[in-house]
Amino acid sequence: MRYPTRLFFKQFSPDFLEDFKNGKTVLKAGCFISRRDDCAANGGCVLQFFDSESRLILNIRQHKQSNEIPITTRNDFVYQEIAFIIPFKDYFSPDINLDDCYLKLIIYGRDERWWAGYYGSRFTAMYIRGDYNENPLKRLLN
Repeated sequence: MRYPTRLFFKQFSPDFLEDFKNGKTVLKAGCFISRRDDCAANGGCVLQFFDSESRLILNIRQHKQSNEIPITTRNDFVYQEIAFIIPFKDYFSPDINLDDCYLKLIIYGRDERWWAGYYGSRFTAMYIRGDYNENPLKRLLN
């Protein structure tokens, strides 16, 4: 199974994008993964950035094997976060125009049993958001 979601940079406020380029804010993206108790499964998350002409400029992947994924039972819901934190300076050139760029977050998973289908991996709370690079309250409280 593969489920993508897309977000255009122009959906962020101009103030956020300016702070992103200046290192005050970061992009955070990810999801939470679990698996059934009756079968092994693997899965992960891919974060992709595209330029204004839909050319892939960045592709980051995190994959989890079955032994790294918590088991969810009917009475106990345990999930592990798969997260990306993207500071501008580490991934983009200073002259990039983010206005027409977009990013895509894709989750994928597969059971490792003999039956056909996608029964093993479970996902919840897929997100893409802007956040402070450092908690602004930390400066106020110190």
